[in-house]
Amino acid sequence: MEIIEEMKGRTKMPYRMICEGLQLPVGSFHRWRCRIRENLVLIKRPGPNKVEPFDCSVLDAEIQSLDQCSPGLKYIHTTLVKPDRHSSMVL
Repeated sequence: MEIIEEMKGRTKMPYRMICEGLQLPVGSFHRWRCRIRENLVLIKRPGPNKVEPFDCSVLDAEIQSLDQCSPGLKYIHTTLVKPDRHSSMVL
C-alpha cells in the first residue's frame, strides 16, 4: 500500500494505471484502502470461523436429566429444551 501511495505522490498517475503496472486488481487496492481507513484487517482468512470442540458429556447429562421427566412429556422436552445451547457446535 505504501508503494502505491508513494508512486501516486511522485508520478501523479491514476491509481488504475499504477495498479495495472503492478499487476494488482484495482478493486483489491480500493478494498484494502477502505479497510485501512476503517482500521480493519486487510486480508481476511477465507472460510467459516472455527468452532469450539463439542463436549458430548454435557449433552448426555442434559439428556439424562430429561429422561427423569414424565414418560408422556419426555419426547417433547428432548426436541424443544435448549436447542440453541448446542446449535453452534453442531454443523
